Amino acid sequence: MSILSQKFIKFAPLCIPLSRRLETLGAVVYLFTWGLSVLGPGITLYILFCTNYWYITALYFIWIFYDRNIGSEGGRRSEFVRKWPIWRWYCNYFPIRLVKTVDLDPSKNYLFGFHPHGYFSNGLHGNFGCEGTDVSSLFPGIKMSFLTLNFNFLVPLFREIILFSGGCSVARESMNYLLSKRSGGNGVVIIPGGAREALEASPGTNVLYLRKRKGFIKVAIQNGYNVYISCHY
Repeated sequence: MSILSQKFIKFAPLCIPLSRRLETLGAVVYLFTWGLSVLGPGITLYILFCTNYWYITALYFIWIFYDRNIGSEGGRRSEFVRKWPIWRWYCNYFPIRLVKTVDLDPSKNYLFGFHPHGYFSNGLHGNFGCEGTDVSSLFPGIKMSFLTLNFNFLVPLFREIILFSGGCSVARESMNYLLSKRSGGNGVVIIPGGAREALEASPGTNVLYLRKRKGFIKVAIQNGYNVYISCHY
């Protein structure tokens, strides 16, 4: 065994089953989608200034500007993307499981407070941003939408992943848009602690920022809906 493998890298044995390698691939793909929050702008700017295909990026930027409010208007989810098999591999990597404790009436709307945020919101995506844990089967007739910063809908490429996964803006008008639909069938998932709570994520700790972040409760009361708690362990 080399000094490199002894001190810095622990290589996986060759005998690991294919299923486990696919689960690892799912986790890597999820991390790559987060990487697009940084790589997306860089890739598009490179194409704009350093290639002969600048017009593609220019048209894409025009589209982003035109489409900038989509996060507050219900988003643009893709059931095809949400049902990719790789998301099930991703959930099995940890594993992530969704435990239902009560049935939900699909004729009503619901607001879920999700905790904790964590560094990469793994539980949020695994349970509500895809079909890796079969959320639509556990709660038939309920369309789950998770809320994120409005700024994310301006980040090239990264915004598309969020939209296809069912993401919407965390702004008040976005929540009102989703919860005011009298036909029901909407589940809105918000992480009250937000990015500040993510910075407190560390093993053996459980920090919740809620005292000054009760606006989502006011929105639920104004629209006449209950607030449900979703905890990720």
